[in-house]
Amino acid sequence: MKFSILYIIFIAAISFNTFASTYKESAKVTYKKFSGSKKQEVIDQAYNEACIKGLKKHTNTFDEKTFQVYRQVKNQIEDNLFDYIICDILDQNQDKKAKTFTIVVKVEILERDLNALLIEETSDTSSAIKSEIVIVPFALEVTSAQSFDVKEYNRKDTSNSENASQIQATDGTETISNSEVATSETTTSGGSDTIKSDLIQSSFSEDQTNNFTNAIINDFNFKGFEMTHVYDLFDDDISDIYDQIISEIEEGGEPNKRTLSKIKGLIKKYHEDIGYFIYAKVFIGRKSIDQSTGNVRISAQVTGEIVDLNGKRPKIISAVGPIVYSGLGEDQDVAKANAIKLASKESAQELINILGN
Repeated sequence: MKFSILYIIFIAAISFNTFASTYKESAKVTYKKFSGSKKQEVIDQAYNEACIKGLKKHTNTFDEKTFQVYRQVKNQIEDNLFDYIICDILDQNQDKKAKTFTIVVKVEILERDLNALLIEETSDTSSAIKSEIVIVPFALEVTSAQSFDVKEYNRKDTSNSENASQIQATDGTETISNSEVATSETTTSGGSDTIKSDLIQSSFSEDQTNNFTNAIINDFNFKGFEMTHVYDLFDDDISDIYDQIISEIEEGGEPNKRTLSKIKGLIKKYHEDIGYFIYAKVFIGRKSIDQSTGNVRISAQVTGEIVDLNGKRPKIISAVGPIVYSGLGEDQDVAKANAIKLASKESAQELINILGN
């Protein structure tokens, strides 16, 4: 399988960075007991915290793409920390009154070993998938929304009273008793007597579909996968079904199962180089105001599925979502762009993780 140019650039970028990086870090630990085995536990805790700080400071210098690769092996690196760094103690101090222990270390990053692992992770994930991937993407955007108020009921107790009388008979003698009865009145205002759900209308957005899809494809290609938009198969029959699915989603929110199965079948039958099919839909919600910042908030809900086309019949590997991501911004356009960016990035990572397992 061919590796993308971005992958080659990634290898070159980290391979030629052979200069050692060193960091001076410190850590302070509060303890209850500093004697016996507890003493060494406190020292080890402070030492490890300080050493990891140096590693984190180094990884924060990575560009976005390299950092994404690092995230995949972060636990592996931290579990075998001293395979990738040299951490020397420069100073240590115990404050008996405050019951704290402070340590100062010098962290040297073993960049050759660290970079080798990152390169290996980039190639291993992509080489596990030998086939090309086709993505069938959709973005729906709210175009109008109508809310219905619930009828409000107001009870008003007044001080008005009415005289009431009743006749009581005791031992054959009739007695008339008078009393006062307090009165109240209930009024209704607004709303409807019929319970109604909010009406939300949405439509297919070509611009947002392109933004969502391009970001996912870029992340996949960076990891060494070969992903193609369904239109780029240049198959009129398949493209027509894709257009039909767009109409079905606009009408009911989800594609007809038969239509979705048909497009999978045609891709499997006529495009043998395609091994995996990804259906991905993002629903861009209404704007709201974030209470903590006052910025505009837009939500993006992602659903989808990964289908293996390599077997006798298409087989769903995993369903994704619904997962909701939110974007904030000074206005609706910025918030929407941030929501799409976050949704595409996190969705791509989730899909890559599933394919890599």
